[in-house]
Amino acid sequence: MSKSLRYNGVSNIVSNFSSKYHYTIDNIVFTIPLYNPFQSLYTYNGMIKVKDTLISIDYFKGEKYPLVQPTKIYHSKKKKGKWLYSKKIIPLFKEMINDTLVVYSDTSFDGKLHIKDSIKIVIHNN
Repeated sequence: MSKSLRYNGVSNIVSNFSSKYHYTIDNIVFTIPLYNPFQSLYTYNGMIKVKDTLISIDYFKGEKYPLVQPTKIYHSKKKKGKWLYSKKIIPLFKEMINDTLVVYSDTSFDGKLHIKDSIKIVIHNN
């Protein structure tokens, strides 16, 4: 970007990502260790656990969420690099093996120029 479009020497480049894929949450289960420091079950770091307990959260059950979260990502420079970059984490599930995931992007250069693109990601098991 030209120097006139930079703010404090930083380019204002933002990307939005999306996909047609969604996932539904079945349930969320946490395993929590239990300890017995005074003849009663407490959680405490540093002691030997007595047993585990499972805690299930059903609040999100049946909720549908986009696989690629629709959040803005600001591009920045790597240390000692001249290119701008960003990262986007996408969760993958066993059920997606052999599918092709299409991720769409809309990159804005200081809100004036938009470049829309997409990438196809083939998911396979090593």
